[in-house]
Amino acid sequence: PKFQICCANGKSILNPLKPTIPEVVANLLRNNDVVSRDFKDKIRTYNSALSFTSMNANLDHSVANSSVGAYAYRIHGTVYRLMSNSLTPNRNERQQPKFAQIYIFDSENELQNRMNVAANSNVSEATMLSLQQMMHGVNPFVRYFKTMADVSAEQ
Repeated sequence: PKFQICCANGKSILNPLKPTIPEVVANLLRNNDVVSRDFKDKIRTYNSALSFTSMNANLDHSVANSSVGAYAYRIHGTVYRLMSNSLTPNRNERQQPKFAQIYIFDSENELQNRMNVAANSNVSEATMLSLQQMMHGVNPFVRYFKTMADVSAEQ
């Protein structure tokens, strides 16, 4: 098709998009081995474990978890992200770091801190390590959240 309203009447040619899915994730989604099936089964847990914040919203429960059709939910009001008011857990309370805190607090034990979150206890540590390393390589925010000492040690 030739678009006339946009794209300068067909004269603007866009370069093809480069694949945006990192190879690690693409392989886990594409393959059908035990590790890949486990990843697909627990993909929401992995996603949550590697996120910087958690999402919160007021759900309209009249349609949430409907037993007919595809899973859907309706949000009533505002969607917002939850993030700790401190990026470092209170050492006196021996609080388990979570979300963005994991990227900057005790980064030598980042994987173990991530696995210690109760919701992550049933996922593969090897897969989590692979995904964590991928995040360090592709997500610019990981670098921003690290302390200067960590950045210096990596170089």
